[in-house]
This record gives sequence, structure tokens and C-alpha cells, in this order.
Amino acid sequence: MRIAITGGTGFVGRHLAERLQGDGHEAVIVSRRTGVDIDDTEALATAFAGCDAVAHCAGINREIGEQTFERVHVRGTQAVVDAARR
Repeated sequence: MRIAITGGTGFVGRHLAERLQGDGHEAVIVSRRTGVDIDDTEALATAFAGCDAVAHCAGINREIGEQTFERVHVRGTQAVVDAARR
């Protein structure tokens, strides 16, 4: 399977990607480091193209600048769901 992982460079996402790849799956890493903003539905839909599943692991434990709980956990999760539905 080809599986997109939001937050794929973070602690949980990185370990999930390693496990999935070890089991023979293709992990598509989606994160700020790969140039995708978590609340950008269009960019997420493009990143998810051709994927069989999405694991949403993006999250923050403190707010820094534009990375607020509202933006990441609320708007970001909604954008991930909307993009995955496409």
C-alpha cells in the first residue's frame, strides 16, 4: 500500500513510516519540511494523490508563531479530511 503520513518527520510519524516501510509499504511523508502546510487543502490533496490511505500524525504540543493549536489541530485536521476525501 501507498500511505501518506502527515507529520511524517515528527516523532510518531517518523516511527510509523519506518514500520510501514519495514512491512513493505510505501510511506509518503507530508510535513512542513516537505513544503506542505497542514491547513492547505490543495497541497495536501496533491500530496495524497495515488495514496491508498492517510495517517494523520501532525500535531504540536506548544504554540510557536503561526503554529497555533487552532491552525494545526482544528483547521489542519479539517484540511486533511477534506483532502483525503478528494
